[in-house]
Amino acid sequence: MNTAGVRFLLRGPITMNIVHDAWSWTRAKGAWRAWRGKVLSVEGRVWRHGEGRLQVGDRVLIVGTPVGVELKVDAGAELCLGDDVVLGSGTSIEAYDRIVIGDRCRIGIHCKVLDNSLHLLHGDRHERPSSTPVVIDEDVVVDDYAVILPGARIGRGARIGRGAVVSRAVPAGAVVRAQPVHPARLR
Repeated sequence: MNTAGVRFLLRGPITMNIVHDAWSWTRAKGAWRAWRGKVLSVEGRVWRHGEGRLQVGDRVLIVGTPVGVELKVDAGAELCLGDDVVLGSGTSIEAYDRIVIGDRCRIGIHCKVLDNSLHLLHGDRHERPSSTPVVIDEDVVVDDYAVILPGARIGRGARIGRGAVVSRAVPAGAVVRAQPVHPARLR
C-alpha cells in the first residue's frame, strides 16, 4: 500500500512493523489517536500506550531494533514529533501533559524524555505531581543514554552529550556534557 501524501487518523493501540512499505498492525487494548505524516519509517517495534494525541511529522524514522521504542501519551496529553525526526532504539518518551520535539532532531539510543516526575519526593508518594511541558527545538541532537526531565527547554541547534540529565533550559547552539550538566561551549 502506497501511503505517500496521505494524512489520516489511526485508532487503537498498534505495534507497527513496516517491511517494504507494507503495514502490519497488531491491535491491543484501549483506543488512541495519532496523526501520521506522509512517510513514517519504523524498523522493529514501537509500543504506543495511552489515549492522548500523538502527532507525527513527515519523514520520521523510529528505530525499534534491537530494543523497541516506547511512546506513552496519557489521556489529555500531546506528543508532537516534527518532520525528519529520528528516534533511536530503546528510547522512551512519556507525555502526561505536552512534549514537543522539533524538526530534524535526533534522539539517540536508550534516551528518556518525560514531562512528569511520576511521584513526589516527600509526602504521599502515590500522588502524581503536576506536569511541566518539555520543548526540544529544531536541529537538536540528544546523544545516547541522555535523560530529558520535566520543564526542560532545549534551544535550536543544541547538542546534549551522552548520559547527560537535563532539567532546565539549554541555550540555542550550546553543547551540554554530563556529570554535572553544564554548557561546555556554544557552537
